Amino acid sequence: KRQTQRKKGIRRIVPVPLQLITETAMYLARHPEMKGRIFKLSRAHFFKVFQDLSLKSGLDPELAHPHILRHTRAIELLRGGAPVSIVQDLLGHSGLNTTAIYLGAAHEKDEFVR
Repeated sequence: KRQTQRKKGIRRIVPVPLQLITETAMYLARHPEMKGRIFKLSRAHFFKVFQDLSLKSGLDPELAHPHILRHTRAIELLRGGAPVSIVQDLLGHSGLNTTAIYLGAAHEKDEFVR
């Protein structure tokens, strides 16, 4: 299953694992009052919690930003052999050149892209 998200007026497809959909449906069946509120979080609060946990885990402070998850996933996909065009679609990049930036990091061991 996939869910579409809007960013800057552009629609993109975000893959959502079937297990997450199933677990969310089961949760909502038990807690109907949470409909429309499950994934509502304050961006600032999420950033703060992410940063605190990242620093506590020893991550470089320059990388302690939620966006690093996006970079890391792109690199993992490319290292795993995913075609760059698929990674481009998943990241919602309009041009292949933007996604190609990750190709260099995908060939480096333990390299993070900022």
